[in-house]
Amino acid sequence: MISASLVVVRKLDDFLLFSHLMLIPFASFQKWMFLDGYSEDVRNVAPISGAVSVGVTELLLIGMFAVWAVQIFVSRTLPLPRLRKFDFLILFFVLANLLSLPNAADPRLSVFAVIHLLRHFLVYFYFSRRLQARHLPWIMAAFMFAIAAESLLGLFQYKTGMLKGLILDKGQGGEQLNYQYEVPGIVDTTRATGTSYDSHTYGLFLAMLLPFPLAILLSSRPASWRIRLEYLALIAAGAMAIIVSFSRSAWLTCAVACVLVWLVFVLWREKHILLKTCVLGVLALIPAPKALEFIANRFNTEGHQNLTARFDQYPVAWSMWKEHFFTGQGIGNYMYKLPEYYLPGTLDEPVHNVFLWLAADTGILGAATFFAIIGFAMWRLVPLVRARRAPIDLMALGTLAALTAYVVDGLSNPLFRESLVYMLFWFMLALSVALPRIQQEIDGQTIPAGVPGHV
Repeated sequence: MISASLVVVRKLDDFLLFSHLMLIPFASFQKWMFLDGYSEDVRNVAPISGAVSVGVTELLLIGMFAVWAVQIFVSRTLPLPRLRKFDFLILFFVLANLLSLPNAADPRLSVFAVIHLLRHFLVYFYFSRRLQARHLPWIMAAFMFAIAAESLLGLFQYKTGMLKGLILDKGQGGEQLNYQYEVPGIVDTTRATGTSYDSHTYGLFLAMLLPFPLAILLSSRPASWRIRLEYLALIAAGAMAIIVSFSRSAWLTCAVACVLVWLVFVLWREKHILLKTCVLGVLALIPAPKALEFIANRFNTEGHQNLTARFDQYPVAWSMWKEHFFTGQGIGNYMYKLPEYYLPGTLDEPVHNVFLWLAADTGILGAATFFAIIGFAMWRLVPLVRARRAPIDLMALGTLAALTAYVVDGLSNPLFRESLVYMLFWFMLALSVALPRIQQEIDGQTIPAGVPGHV
């Protein structure tokens, strides 16, 4: 056993890294703690406002940092990581969250939310430093697994009505296993939720992942027909799963992200892009009648009331924000403070807009910094996309589309911090830092033309 352990420990960091990648779809399988005594509204929103929790990804993260610490301080095979300029921007966002604490009506909720943020910051910090060129195929394998697993589970939930409360039940086999909250207009319809708390989060998760196989499918780089058919099947399964999530924001988000990928290939003047577009268009005509029926029924049965009700939340959020314009009323305190600002006829839920929610809780400092982080990450990816150098460009393009989807969805949804998509978001930020470094490392290994061994 000792001999086997000595063999495994040399690759333990890779094993934990790959395991964490593959288990991203299970990021929401967590045990939430210290919420007893709070109202049901506060407890229900805890997964998206931030709370103390323990799950399999947290345990893996502890192991990953423990092995990294041994390599730095004991075996001394790795240098101590240094902070980058981008890190300071993220740390300023953490500081903005901390500055909101003195205004918090319930400081405990704010501390919970900060812990939730720091846990995901550690995900970013680890992967932004440890990812290497040899890990890129692992990342794609993990993304493809996530699309396949989530799509199949979502389609099963929609078709059978079973396991739709999987994340609520967490394996207990109780009444919550088949529970799903009702949405006006589609009360009798089972919506796909996968391994997330909400069908909207589920749709966003898939919308952030689908640009990756789409970029590979549209590329003219050498690939067997079997591989292309596999990616096409994944895209089709993911698209159908998003449709049966009945999330209008996810439909729009997925469309925007995929169109962005397609436009980049048009600007690249990629060979056969028009032919591939025509083929994909013809294939899309097969499920189109059924898909259009779903979409039409979604809008016709529910009407516009739910959409306008979301805009009615804006004055409530503004009332909270203006009292503490710069530092906010306290991160994680939105639902706790909502009864003081509630207006008759408005939804007793978090405001369906990321900027307004962050502004209410953390002030203009937190909201502006959060979007500055996303903007800076996208700005770092654009040169990699424009350079069009394999294999980094397609990965960068997928990451850019994923962050775009995250921003678009956040304009009308409050679910940006739910563990499933929040984990994926911070991993995309890590890619925005790791990919430029990996490209530089690849360039440094390139042998100049004319030198023996030039490839």
